[in-house]
Amino acid sequence: MGELLFHQHEWLRRWSCLVRRGEMGRAEQKTCINSIQTVILGVGSSRQQPNLAFGSGSLLRPTVFASSRTMPAHRLVIVRHGESTWNQENRFCGWFDAELSEKGKEEAKLGAQAIKEAGYEFDYFYTSVLKRAIRTLWYIMDGCDQMWVPVVRTWRLNERHYGGLTGLNKAETAAKHGEEQVKIWRRSFDIPPPPMDESHPFYKVISKERRYAGLKPGELPACESLKDTIARALPFWNDEIAPKIKQGNRVLIAAHGNSLRGIVKHLEGMSDAAIMELNLPTGIPIVYELDDNLKPTKPMQFLGDEETVRKAMEAVAAQGKVKKYVAVVYSSPIAQRRTLHCTAMINVGIWIGSFILAIPAMLYTRIFWDNKTEICLIDLAGPSSLYWYILYQSLIAFLLPLLVITVLYSLTLQHLFRAMRHVHWKASARSQKVTRMVLTIIAAFFICWIPYHVLQLVNLTATPSATFFYLYQATICLSYAHSCVSPILVIFCTKFFQEKMAQSRWGQRTGGVLVGEHNSLEGLQVKIEWLICPPVMRDYSYHNISPQIITSYAGSYRCHHPMHLEVLTVLSRS
Repeated sequence: MGELLFHQHEWLRRWSCLVRRGEMGRAEQKTCINSIQTVILGVGSSRQQPNLAFGSGSLLRPTVFASSRTMPAHRLVIVRHGESTWNQENRFCGWFDAELSEKGKEEAKLGAQAIKEAGYEFDYFYTSVLKRAIRTLWYIMDGCDQMWVPVVRTWRLNERHYGGLTGLNKAETAAKHGEEQVKIWRRSFDIPPPPMDESHPFYKVISKERRYAGLKPGELPACESLKDTIARALPFWNDEIAPKIKQGNRVLIAAHGNSLRGIVKHLEGMSDAAIMELNLPTGIPIVYELDDNLKPTKPMQFLGDEETVRKAMEAVAAQGKVKKYVAVVYSSPIAQRRTLHCTAMINVGIWIGSFILAIPAMLYTRIFWDNKTEICLIDLAGPSSLYWYILYQSLIAFLLPLLVITVLYSLTLQHLFRAMRHVHWKASARSQKVTRMVLTIIAAFFICWIPYHVLQLVNLTATPSATFFYLYQATICLSYAHSCVSPILVIFCTKFFQEKMAQSRWGQRTGGVLVGEHNSLEGLQVKIEWLICPPVMRDYSYHNISPQIITSYAGSYRCHHPMHLEVLTVLSRS
């Protein structure tokens, strides 16, 4: 019952948004209202609620249906191929004949299982001439035990030709040409990417392939926009597939995101802008029920549970995001194949490194009593040991992290400025914003930590006083404040974390995409700081100890040096 109410709410909410935006005329409103009433009130023969899924926070326009009281005359199933190896590596694939990844094979098998459980049978299969779509179809045919059904392969159902972008990592391309330009190439309906010329490393692999030898002059593209892709796919639909469906044949199309977009656009009458916001999930069968005129009688349905569909669409929407410095500048197959196990090992390594760096403090920690006060102190062998320990602490906990952060951010900015040199002014403005954010993070680290370490070095030979004690407490508070300031800077200085905050409230209800991939350069400093200067190395402070106790202990402590009392945490219990 809850799921039924949820779908009713989604229908009404999205319809009202379209009316407010002026994208639906009065006739369309009336037709859509009738369709909504049919679904909500159960008018007619069909009471089943569609499995709706929406990608990348976009508003997927509902189909203006034919009469919902009419039984569907035909059924069409379309499937985007499972994830390919190049999808996994976040590369522009296009007409390159990439294999299915292991995940893609599993997606195809799950899609086949969903079709089998639905009991669908087919008379014709259609696919492209690219193996990722063909293999996806094979898994479906095998899983449904319909290997004998005729298969029609055509280049007209190929993916969009990405031209000169073919083979490039999408994050690298965004860093090189700017996110705005890449977004134009990827998401503009009629603007193609740069063409693939003869010097391109994949030119011969694609343009001279035997499978395209029969194409007429001018048919083999050097690059394509979505408009171009639809222009070659739609005639094949009209001339070959649509007549077969009208004859009563049951058809399944296993193809690619952009060629299938063209078919969806045609079926649903979507605008050029609306189709650009549609993300088709990989490996998940999409079902259309059509009338005699091949118009949908109900919304597209996804075969598979809602959570699987949502995750698949989130993965599709996440493919164009820009990575942090390491992913952008030094993108590698190892980084692109980072797994949960690899991430866990990295975190374990970070904490092992933190433990090793804290060993000197732990080896010399002792418990002392002053009346009823238990005090935890570091007991070093002599003044020279204390000098070396203070220098060690300043080097490991401050100078080295500052150096690493500064160097890496400088390299990031250098790469960013070089990439933005000939890019649109908006991208250049974005780089200036990133520069300000980087300088702010470095300055915050320096300002919060320099007083603490300077105070230690300046007072190596001084006797602690009440003034020193209070100043020292203030510098400790300031250094600890950095752990609070740094996340706040990241949250309020970056669009990525602002989006995450919004999604944490509304993401699941609005169908927003929860992607785990960063689209900016900010998170590196936090990782470095925790690697080199983790909490166990920074937890040096006094707690509830009066200046009098500190001064008295300075004269009687084994090393006979006041700075012993400034090394490790001092705890007080009455």
